[in-house]
Amino acid sequence: MTFSLHAEEKDHEEEFEFMVSATTVSEEPVELETMTVTATRTQRTVDEVSVSVNVLELEQIEEEQPQSLDDLLQDLSNVEMTGGPRRVSEKPIIRGLSDKRILVSIDGARQNFQSGHKGSVFLEADLLKSVEVLKSPASALYGSDALGGVIAIQTKDASDFLNPGQTHGFRVKTGYQSANLEQLFSGAVYGMIGDELDYFLYATQRKAEDIRQGGGELLQNSGDEIFGGLLKLTWGTSSQTIRLTLEDFEQKQFVPVNTEIEDSAGISGADRVTARNAYRLKYEYENPHSKLWNMESVMYQTNMEIQERRRLDQRYDQIQLTTSGFEIHNTSHFGKKDHFFQSITYGLESYQDLQKSQRNGENLRFFPESQTQVSGLFIQDEILLGTQWEITTGVRYDLFRSEATNVGESQSQSQISPKISISYQWRPWLRSYVNYAHGFRAPHIQEMYISGLHFGGNPEGIFVPNPDLEPESAINKEIGFRMKWEDVGEPKHKLRFLLTYFQNHIDQFIESTTYSVKSGETISEVTCTNSGGCLYFENKNIRQGILSGYEGELVFDTTSYFTDLTYSQVRGENEDGEILGGLPADKWVVNVGWKSSERGIKVGLKTNIVTKQDRIPEGSATQITPGYVIYNSYATWKPTEGTFTGFRLDMGIDNLTDETYRKHLSQLNEAGRNIKTSLTYQY
Repeated sequence: MTFSLHAEEKDHEEEFEFMVSATTVSEEPVELETMTVTATRTQRTVDEVSVSVNVLELEQIEEEQPQSLDDLLQDLSNVEMTGGPRRVSEKPIIRGLSDKRILVSIDGARQNFQSGHKGSVFLEADLLKSVEVLKSPASALYGSDALGGVIAIQTKDASDFLNPGQTHGFRVKTGYQSANLEQLFSGAVYGMIGDELDYFLYATQRKAEDIRQGGGELLQNSGDEIFGGLLKLTWGTSSQTIRLTLEDFEQKQFVPVNTEIEDSAGISGADRVTARNAYRLKYEYENPHSKLWNMESVMYQTNMEIQERRRLDQRYDQIQLTTSGFEIHNTSHFGKKDHFFQSITYGLESYQDLQKSQRNGENLRFFPESQTQVSGLFIQDEILLGTQWEITTGVRYDLFRSEATNVGESQSQSQISPKISISYQWRPWLRSYVNYAHGFRAPHIQEMYISGLHFGGNPEGIFVPNPDLEPESAINKEIGFRMKWEDVGEPKHKLRFLLTYFQNHIDQFIESTTYSVKSGETISEVTCTNSGGCLYFENKNIRQGILSGYEGELVFDTTSYFTDLTYSQVRGENEDGEILGGLPADKWVVNVGWKSSERGIKVGLKTNIVTKQDRIPEGSATQITPGYVIYNSYATWKPTEGTFTGFRLDMGIDNLTDETYRKHLSQLNEAGRNIKTSLTYQY
């Protein structure tokens, strides 16, 4: 990234322009590589940051033709989406830590909906511009929910499609996927109004039937219909940008109330509508005369609502979660050319979750009316010493308060989350780093306040609230090596190797516990009134553990062919040395292909090799998961000249061999062979 430094001396004023990186200082501008903002809240290349991070850009997303976030993340090391093949059930796992412990944001707005078997990520994949995955506790910058990492999503805007000198344009797309007979239609109009205002209007529709699983069986009641819309207005000058975003998502389907199970007969089936609408207002300011002011702020509100009407008895549930918040931070740059450079980033964040629900017009105790308020202050200092050393330190203070209507008193707690990382450039091609970071997660309002009848019978199942839950915490230690060679053998041949080892100590882990209670007995201030006794389900801080593992990546890229190889594994044990079973299997991903920029062609084959997962605690109900190998092919044609200029054709076949397989921790087999294609025209 290029900065300007103004230095005053006795007789004159001299302006320096120089390139700052973690490894070199050069007076010549260089072509920037893949950038990340999530890792440090400052714009850095992926190779510079002292943490494991993956960035998926627009071109990669278009090539994948994703139906959901799972299609984009499945090839990343130590990243999974679990919950089965229904996209409404998807929940992320990073390094063995699951959905509630992963912060997901869209254009800087937190996505905080969490609910057992109902999934946690609801979006239209065709609206996505980029996805950044930070695989380490990041509470020093992002506070609660970043215990296991961050998935930061950005949506498309006009600048992604307007060509130089173009003032208006449009884009249409149609697609088809055979595994669920899905049809996709999308369209966008965009352009400039004057010199400072651009607009972007995008709409999509998907319609899919039941999913054909590996081997040919249909997953009953898995089809859906999705509508997505996006409006962005951006006003910008050389120093300021204001962006208003309105986003809408709606998914309609008939599914089991627990969307992670099969229920072929539809006994628990419900007509479900999942809706998310949001507004986001973002402001950026960069002072052209002083590097002390590089400010960014966002204000947002996201409204999540799920409506379910069970056909068996017409039971009608409504669940609403409104997340409102703002975040503002500024980065100040200091330093001298060739010797020292410093960036200090500081800011504050505040947000509120407000949950409401009803069942047949009355309060639904599974989702009690409740709210959580969180406020945080953070500061980070990035110091570059010469051309070899970089030191990054940071700390954040969070205060969070939760309360529920008619359920005890409000609960207030606070948390301090520090971090430090040190990197050293041994050679122009070799860099290493060590990283130490704290993470935490405040108890979710549903975990604290869920109550009421779970199921009838003898014994009777009862949810018991626990408003005294402590926040989960983590201490992560990480060491990494990055090697990078340019012009290997021939010009523009690049070789890159990454290796990371991490160890994450987890404390006060929140889990649902089950225990028997005799009739008439009172435990946790709840009395069992059932003559046959009760089973109490209560969330408690019960587990401590250590998660450790590796991530490796080897990339060789030339002007005509490429090869990527990644490997990941994670292991876990509790404080007694017993195995933790809720961890994904080891995974290899091999991606090979050929490309021609002159012809606008790219073809490739991805192979996912997932080992058997039999590391299960003794007596656990978790199933052993067999290993499997999945082959996915893809091809893209983008003519650069001639009659078909402006067209784009993407094709692919997922699960080429129609393998029958199940992801670890999922109960359902994944989709079988899926032939997919999409045609786009852009003017």
